[in-house]
Amino acid sequence: MDDKEFDYDLFEIEYGVNLRGDDIDLDELLKEVNDIIGEPDETMPSAADEMPIPTPAPYEEPPRRQTSARPAPKKPAARAPKHEASPAKRREVKQAARRPVRPVNPRIDAAERFADTEQAIERKPDDGAPIKQQAAKKSGSIMNLFDWLQCIVSAVLVGILVFVFVGRVIGVEGKSMLDTLQNTDRIVMSNLLYQPRYGDIVVLKTETYGDTPLVKRVIAVAGETIDIDFDTGDVMIDGQVIIENYIKSATLTREDFEGPVTVPEGFVFVMGDNRNESTDSRDDRVGLVDTREILGKVLFVIIPGPDADGHRDWSRLGSVYREPEA
Repeated sequence: MDDKEFDYDLFEIEYGVNLRGDDIDLDELLKEVNDIIGEPDETMPSAADEMPIPTPAPYEEPPRRQTSARPAPKKPAARAPKHEASPAKRREVKQAARRPVRPVNPRIDAAERFADTEQAIERKPDDGAPIKQQAAKKSGSIMNLFDWLQCIVSAVLVGILVFVFVGRVIGVEGKSMLDTLQNTDRIVMSNLLYQPRYGDIVVLKTETYGDTPLVKRVIAVAGETIDIDFDTGDVMIDGQVIIENYIKSATLTREDFEGPVTVPEGFVFVMGDNRNESTDSRDDRVGLVDTREILGKVLFVIIPGPDADGHRDWSRLGSVYREPEA
């Protein structure tokens, strides 16, 4: 401690000791100090005695990183000496080189690869049936159902197109067209691009009969003059007797007809094949028929109606314009 910081006067007053005198007896001074602070107890261990002296640990060299020793490079095995191929082997190699190479076909190659893939991934489920067979069976059922639906839809569409643009089925009522058509015959008619001509069997509607269709045969068209000899039953067109091998009996019933009659443009003259039991153009209730009232031309019989004995003559199935049997 520096002299400037230590207060000698205060120490001398406090302890009664002269620190700055020249005649200071050091032994006496030490004795006085011991009396003041007391003698040290030699039996009490000092802090220095209690503190153990650490012994330095022995120096251990840090462990070195172990590196595996590189194996010594292997010497290449000695190659066997080349043996010259036999003449038979050389001929086989030459023949293989001369064989033509099969051209690459993408479809065949793809099919082969697909077959190999299917065989590779094919496995069996718990029930023992191959998954491939189950999938094929399910796919086949769906395809069969789809085919049936497609057939039904196609049939409906074709039927609609046929009946709208080609023709439709109607039934015959009455005996006015015997023997060509019978009562309850089912016939098919068509109005596609139809223009009336002599001999055509047509289905028509008139104001007198309303919605009831009539089935008659065209006898005269526009511009032709028709006359009937009711004594002989001959029908004449433009003064010429026509041959009618389709009628059931000769035309002997006059009705309201007064001839000769010239058919105007846009009209036709019609009569039934059963002349004496037919209401047709000879009757004023029907008269000359406007071509716009013609629904269509009869093509064929689809279902023959029963005759008087209740039997169906299936030989009449088909066209209604066949020559009558002798």
